[in-house]
Amino acid sequence: AEGVNLKINLIHRRGFGYRNFANFRLHVLVAFDPISH
Repeated sequence: AEGVNLKINLIHRRGFGYRNFANFRLHVLVAFDPISH
């Protein structure tokens, strides 16, 4: 659980200019998608 929170916070800090929650959510989902890596 701690690693998940860390990764989400990293995405949040790195992508500060997300215009809406949908874009932020999409980046989080892509980061956790095992196929995309």
